[in-house]
Amino acid sequence: MDKQFELSPKHINSLFRLLKTNTKDVFYDFGCGRGLAVCQAVTKYHMNLSIGIELNLDYYEFARKYAIDRLTKNQLRKIEFHLGRFDNDDTYEGNFIYDYSDATIVYSSLDEEIEDLDFYKKRLNWKKVKIVKKDIPLIGFDFEANREHQDCWLFMMKYPFKRIKDKDRWASLVLGKDNVSITNLYEHYFTLLENRHLKLGWSKSEAKKDANSSVRNLKKIVCQRFC
Repeated sequence: MDKQFELSPKHINSLFRLLKTNTKDVFYDFGCGRGLAVCQAVTKYHMNLSIGIELNLDYYEFARKYAIDRLTKNQLRKIEFHLGRFDNDDTYEGNFIYDYSDATIVYSSLDEEIEDLDFYKKRLNWKKVKIVKKDIPLIGFDFEANREHQDCWLFMMKYPFKRIKDKDRWASLVLGKDNVSITNLYEHYFTLLENRHLKLGWSKSEAKKDANSSVRNLKKIVCQRFC
């Protein structure tokens, strides 16, 4: 499997502490990787249902085997893994459309895309769901943050979602610092991603290329949301 960053057990604990979960919660993990957070949602935090959606076949198969090998039958009844894109919105070529109406928590480790906000509004029960992102919150929105671990900040957005109208103020809130600009956020994000990739064994050129791509995507959405 390609070396990709995933939440460690300490990150997962921070995630669920930020969310203040309960036994009625239904947890969705978009880009669930090896399924560690999906499993821990049930085994440690006793959520009602935990569902992981993963596009990479190797990760998907690992997640299923990991759960089957370690969880009890009762715990497995509360867990699902699906292979595919979380944002399918039609049945073209046999795509499966997921029903997220029961979701109370959505964690997405994926870079935000311009279309994501419309997807969340259209496909989630906007009034009851909490959305968590790592590294960068939903762009242009207020949030609650957990910055326990410098290698992975976590941001939670919940209804009513509050827009931040000034990009530099939003960047200041994300970084948790006064007197900073959106440029400082771009620099922080690039450095975070490059260092993360290098620690995973990526080459310098690969790490820089991927970090630059993510920053370009961030700039594109910032321009759309704030211009």
